[in-house]
Amino acid sequence: MLTIDDFINKAIEINKFKSDAELARAIGKTPTQISNYRKRKTWPSEESMIQLAKFAQENPETALVNLSIWRSEGQARQTWQKVLSTMTITALFFLFILSPSDALASVQERCTQHTLHPDGIHLMRLTRFLFWISLIITICS
Repeated sequence: MLTIDDFINKAIEINKFKSDAELARAIGKTPTQISNYRKRKTWPSEESMIQLAKFAQENPETALVNLSIWRSEGQARQTWQKVLSTMTITALFFLFILSPSDALASVQERCTQHTLHPDGIHLMRLTRFLFWISLIITICS
């Protein structure tokens, strides 16, 4: 999980701002507000968090979930953390299953070179799919 400092620092670095004050001006806030975010005295509004996420080149939806985690306590905080974990696992699952990888192509090439039937790749994909499903079920339960 990223912290508010991570978002601020990344936004400053990516946009080559020289200070928190420059970032503050860019997102329509005061330097004092950015300082208060860093000190955890106050948290950004949802709209400000979306702006900050855009400047940090981070997903706005994930940024809003992080904001909810930072603001929450107790069981609500744990629930928001679980939401973030589920979002992350789901994204990784679809990325892993749906995108072809060099590793998979390499394995397929090796299978054909060693007279192993390429349909073995389908078994590998099924195994990978079942692994991710079991991981998601474990995390979500």
